[in-house]
Amino acid sequence: MNGPTRRQFLKTSAGASAGVASWLALGKAPAFAQKRELTFLSWNHFVPDSDVELRRLAEEFGKQAN
Repeated sequence: MNGPTRRQFLKTSAGASAGVASWLALGKAPAFAQKRELTFLSWNHFVPDSDVELRRLAEEFGKQAN
């Protein structure tokens, strides 16, 4: 059999679990969230009202998503 043995798997998973536990025990977040930016590319439609509706939906999304 060429794969890892059960004993090797248990050693590796125990080591990984200990590493994750010690990382979580530090008590601080691993990274701070970056400010999100959403870009949207749209072509002008042949029906002008659809452009107006798209702008309204984008503004509504911006208010909800902060």
